[in-house]
Amino acid sequence: MGQHADKVEQRRKQIEIEEWASKVKMIHAYPKDDDKIFDVIYNDGKIIRENLTTKKVETILPEGINESKKSYLARVERKMNQVIADIKAGFDAS
Repeated sequence: MGQHADKVEQRRKQIEIEEWASKVKMIHAYPKDDDKIFDVIYNDGKIIRENLTTKKVETILPEGINESKKSYLARVERKMNQVIADIKAGFDAS
């Protein structure tokens, strides 16, 4: 039974990272020129930007489009661990 415990733990951690990454970090609405912009920013740094005037929606990815899954998980895990450390140290997450 325990022969795959390390793989199960690795997968559990990967799921935890992916779930944290997909949560909304911030919502930001603002005017830009004559447009009204609405950004949804996720924990992994991805931004979904909607121009409410033109109805155009775009996705802005951090650190390049060609990021591997392994690199993505490592980057997001660093962010997640920093947020956890900040919370434990008493810093406000906002």
